[in-house]
Amino acid sequence: MDFKIEHTWDGFPVKHEPVFVRLNPGDRGVMMEVSAPFFNDPPAPLGEPGKPFNQLWDYEVVEAFFLNDVTEQYLEVELCPHGQHLVLLLSGRRNVWKQGLDLSFRVSRGETKWEGSASIPWSYFPPNVTKFNSFAIHGSKDERSYEALYPVPQHELQQGQKPDLFLYPWDSPGKNTGVGCCALLQGIFLIQGSNPISYISCIGRWILYHQRHLGSPSLIAKSLQSCPTLCNPVDSSPPGSAVPRILQARTLDHRLDYFKPFSFNTLLGEKWNQPESDLWLIEKPDV
Repeated sequence: MDFKIEHTWDGFPVKHEPVFVRLNPGDRGVMMEVSAPFFNDPPAPLGEPGKPFNQLWDYEVVEAFFLNDVTEQYLEVELCPHGQHLVLLLSGRRNVWKQGLDLSFRVSRGETKWEGSASIPWSYFPPNVTKFNSFAIHGSKDERSYEALYPVPQHELQQGQKPDLFLYPWDSPGKNTGVGCCALLQGIFLIQGSNPISYISCIGRWILYHQRHLGSPSLIAKSLQSCPTLCNPVDSSPPGSAVPRILQARTLDHRLDYFKPFSFNTLLGEKWNQPESDLWLIEKPDV
């Protein structure tokens, strides 16, 4: 099964050679092969090649998502041209079940192109995969580029809509980055609305969340001060932002909403049945 990423997340043609993703039957799983331009931007992660690297989505990566659209369980595989990888098992949107799983991943890299091959065990896939999407990300700051196999249809784009920036609420515990709390607060804030009292309610929930993970009041205070979401109590946009945070946060989780139907039976035959996985039967998640 061959796929070609030819568009940005919002449906515009990419301005370089497209990223190719191939899925083949492998030894007790699926072989995911990538052939892509090498931008070397951002620079390589500091992690050891061949090992899991947390927050790999901040670097140059090619991603694949395998979804059961009924249970919203999905597997996220991120591959970096510098050799690092990240495997996440999620049950519900952005609800991580397992992370940092081992992966057999090999990379060959030239000056302008890289190729990678990863062997994904069947145990990593959620039961009954029904949909699929793939993404390529590269670039730094204003030059950051998000590309999608199945992009958001342009007629569905909203004014001021930005790409899903892959912010997760588990980024901040223990790291004091403020990024994760940004995602968490935005989610609550949008549900509650722009009423100042609701905003105070958001702050309360944020403090309770961080009290569980950071513990120390001083660490909570420092993280609170570092959180850009709190800059504007009306729309929570950071100073100087041309686009209100409310509009930025309204972006859909493109990775789930714009998947296309997918079946491993196309690859392995109509009589093939996906093996069951103990990883998806354990009641208590690792994260």
